[in-house]
Amino acid sequence: MVVQHNLQALNTSRQLKITGKTLAGSVEKLSSGYKINRAADDAAGLSISEKMRKQIRGLMQASVNAEDGISLIQTAEGALNEVHDMLHRMNELAVKAANDTNSEADRRCIQDEIDQIKEEIDRVSVTTKFNEIYLLDGHLGNPSKSGDTQRAFQSYMAEKDALRTANNIEVNTSSISNTGNKLFTINDIKTLSGIKILYEDLSDTVSALNELDITERTDVVTTTSPAGSSTASGYDKLKESLQKQILPQAVKGILDTYKNTFEYLSDSAIGIGLKIASDQNSNTLAYVESGISISGVDQNMSYTLYVNLSALQFEADGNLTSGSRQDLEVTIVHEMMHAFMFETLTNGMFGIAQNGGQGTQYDFPDWFVEGMAQTAAGGCYNGNDWVNGGNNSTGNTGLGLSVGNSESDIRSVLGNSVSNLNSNSVSSQYGTGYLACMYLGYLANGNASDYSSAGVAGGVDKVLNEIKGGKSLEQTIRDISNNTYSGITDFQNKFANAAPSFVKQLLNNVGNLGAGSLVAANYTDSDIIPDTDMQMALFELDTTNEKINNKYPNGYIVLSGGNATGPGQAGPTQRNDGGSVTGNGTPISGGGGGTQPGGGTQPGGGTQPGGGTQSGGGSSVSDISNTSGLSLHIGADSSSDNKLIVYIEGMGTKQICVDQVDVLTGESATRSIDMIAFGIQCVSKQRSQLGAYQNRLEHTIKNLDNIVENTTASESQIRDTDMAEEMVRQTTQQILQQAGQAMLAQANQSKQGVLSLIA
Repeated sequence: MVVQHNLQALNTSRQLKITGKTLAGSVEKLSSGYKINRAADDAAGLSISEKMRKQIRGLMQASVNAEDGISLIQTAEGALNEVHDMLHRMNELAVKAANDTNSEADRRCIQDEIDQIKEEIDRVSVTTKFNEIYLLDGHLGNPSKSGDTQRAFQSYMAEKDALRTANNIEVNTSSISNTGNKLFTINDIKTLSGIKILYEDLSDTVSALNELDITERTDVVTTTSPAGSSTASGYDKLKESLQKQILPQAVKGILDTYKNTFEYLSDSAIGIGLKIASDQNSNTLAYVESGISISGVDQNMSYTLYVNLSALQFEADGNLTSGSRQDLEVTIVHEMMHAFMFETLTNGMFGIAQNGGQGTQYDFPDWFVEGMAQTAAGGCYNGNDWVNGGNNSTGNTGLGLSVGNSESDIRSVLGNSVSNLNSNSVSSQYGTGYLACMYLGYLANGNASDYSSAGVAGGVDKVLNEIKGGKSLEQTIRDISNNTYSGITDFQNKFANAAPSFVKQLLNNVGNLGAGSLVAANYTDSDIIPDTDMQMALFELDTTNEKINNKYPNGYIVLSGGNATGPGQAGPTQRNDGGSVTGNGTPISGGGGGTQPGGGTQPGGGTQPGGGTQSGGGSSVSDISNTSGLSLHIGADSSSDNKLIVYIEGMGTKQICVDQVDVLTGESATRSIDMIAFGIQCVSKQRSQLGAYQNRLEHTIKNLDNIVENTTASESQIRDTDMAEEMVRQTTQQILQQAGQAMLAQANQSKQGVLSLIA
């Protein structure tokens, strides 16, 4: 009998401990409902279970994402339902106006209602949003289909126009020939006997005659009365300074600044007529009017420089005051930059699409057209200051940006609904557009630390030259930004957030840029251009004739170069020296070379005022980062297959091609019916697409919920406790525990027998 080591008790105690641990595990499983409460319970099972849990929770959130996507889509679709209603009302009005029982006043009233409908469509397009995400402004559009709507519209309208021409219109060309060699605007042609509407395909074999007049005006004006009226001497001095100094120096400055783009023109003879008038009711100081005409195989481009005497200040000796002369110089540099772009980027400037169909006044966005002219003239120069002060005489204010502004201030201004690039306000075109074009030049230069005038000018020259060489503006933006921006719309929406640092640097340097002028940066004197005489055949000013028609030789295609979003087309590659300007307006000949797109219909003539605002085709101050579709994540992992990209095209009047609806005549009302029909098709197509997205998402939700259910069942098999089985196990362990305790008591009691030996 051993006392020191009670082996029976030790064995019983050990077994009791094992039973206690097993019982504790059973209690834990029964109380938690899980049979795996720690990795030690089942290491492999825990790993599999956690992976399944990740999938389940991800799938549940994906289902919620899809539900949110449906809510967003329903918001957009609801807004488009109202747009559809407005378009149907617009169609009713157009059909009504097409009836000749309406008087001119009646049609004017109908047009007023249509204009209000167009404004409301634009308002809906730029204000409809879901969770602060703008839906219909165009920034969610498919970049790969950019420009498709405009091309489809032009093809659609060309087909409709051709049908109407073939069925109803007879063009009496004899009326044109009887009037001599005069070139006609669309309005002129309407007054001729026997001509109703004139169509052409803009090809080398076209036999009809048409002139497209596009007028550019810049509001750079004096704000005080002239110090002296323009005498005969002052009139002659003005013409002489325009002919020998201001215009040729402006042309030379532009050539020197943008050599790669415009150098091919330097040996050409291009004439520009001069018209000096005195319009007391106009704030316009000067503008260039440019037109295209085609007659048979002959192609012409005409130029007229208009100067308003009433907006100029003269000294007593008849000379311009220093300030007035500089204002005039700035304006003419701006306008001659337009003339260079008309000559080189003709399609983009006149709005002739590649397939020859009718476009808007510009194929390029307005901010690009005006901003590029401002890079030459200076966006911060005196009366032309749209970056800071604007033009008080016309009530137009600039952006209000100055050197002291912080980057956050600049970002706020550039993102303002009136100032952003999507806006069509004057301050946006001339101010923000200038900053945007300078920024494109900065990007194209490729040197992040180079804010110099030479660096920016070289970049701007590269941008223009890329477009002249065949790229669209859309592709050029992608290339110079290394695909940071997917295109024009993306750039417009991101500019306010991307450019503040550059703008701040630029504002610090504008004093060294001739108040922001890349042309003036080439000169050392204080003037925008030097006041020295020179002769130049390129854009030579004819002070005798108001209009100079520059006739190009056979083979030289005028309608070439310049495109916003469509496939690019090569610009002129050669321009031979030749031609002359004579007092009677003999046309100036150019040289050969270039390629040309196909034909189509012509846009109407018209002018563009310097002031006023217009609701654009899309504007967004959304703080979301994607600008080429909205990505819905509808899966549990990062696979691209779990991304549904929702594309919502812009639904403004420009984007659905109803911005030019005009019912002021029976003929224009008839044509507008086709425009509205196309617009309705655009909205219907987008609504159908949204409906397809919604149906797909509903199927997705059903599938996700089914997967969640089945995966949860599988995870339950691994992780959940079988309560009945575990209760049996617990009962067993409880009995064993009680038995162990009893045996331990007996084992401890057995040692008491030793005491009997003592007795």
